[in-house]
Amino acid sequence: MKILRNQFPAWHWITFSLVIVLTGCVTKKQVEQIVDQSNAEIIAGQFEGGPDAEEKILNFIERNPDLTAVNQRLLVRLGVLYMADSKPNHALAAFEEAGQIGDISQLGERDRMLVELRGPLVWRQTLGDPISDANLQAAPGYHAQLRQYLDDHNDLNDQLKAMVLDTEISVAPLLPTGFDDEQDTEQVRELRDTLQASMTDYTAFWGEQQHRETVQFLRGGSTESCVTDSSQVSFRNLDPSTLPDLRLLRFAGSVYCNVEALLEQHQKLMTAYRFQDQQSNQLGGQEQALLRKPLNTPDWMNCVQEADKTDFTCSAS
Repeated sequence: MKILRNQFPAWHWITFSLVIVLTGCVTKKQVEQIVDQSNAEIIAGQFEGGPDAEEKILNFIERNPDLTAVNQRLLVRLGVLYMADSKPNHALAAFEEAGQIGDISQLGERDRMLVELRGPLVWRQTLGDPISDANLQAAPGYHAQLRQYLDDHNDLNDQLKAMVLDTEISVAPLLPTGFDDEQDTEQVRELRDTLQASMTDYTAFWGEQQHRETVQFLRGGSTESCVTDSSQVSFRNLDPSTLPDLRLLRFAGSVYCNVEALLEQHQKLMTAYRFQDQQSNQLGGQEQALLRKPLNTPDWMNCVQEADKTDFTCSAS
């Protein structure tokens, strides 16, 4: 089963949200300047000296408790550092404190999102193999929170929207795992509608012309449907005039396998159990047959189900 437990590696937290390094003894004004600059920049590559930076940030906050606005932003960066160091509980605490010590509306769009969505973002990083019962039970609530966030923030920039959608589509395949062997038709319909909504919103974003070109470039240059490493892609025939949107590369590489994972988990569910009210009447039987059909995918994507299996392979149409 292609449930993507962790397609957002720790180093992506560093490239996504700038981690600032406080070196030596710095003044309050210098910290304010660093924070202002960090809201406009993203550093690519590995962060160097993580533990030392954590200590310096904590020491600065302890020495300057009155600098609420500065400390709030530093706590967000501390949360990102903890995520990169695989310390989810520390990250949650840092993000939560950042939301408590000041008005989060004063934060930049990226920082505000990290604070508000700290639950599902950190939770995703903790998914193991096998996925624990506690994480499975948390999936529906986090999925609903992500969808509500997207509804309430329809003006997100593309990079932030891609991150939220990527998290949502990775949570969606976990929703059916809470089903029993038997469900009534109404429950199945609600679940299918939820999964289809996630599929539609996700593929609509990536189906926009400039985004689709990035996705198809990565898929066309790789033998894998899930491109999570640049070594999997051949850049030999890249035309500079059609250079993909580099800001979205880390999300675009997982589009096809995210869609496959959702299709497969839905289809596995539909073949593994029976309706409680199956064959209760002709109309109900027809609806149940429709509910068993694969989820709808966009015209720009061709997804084929393997014979006698729940597996799907997706490629460009």
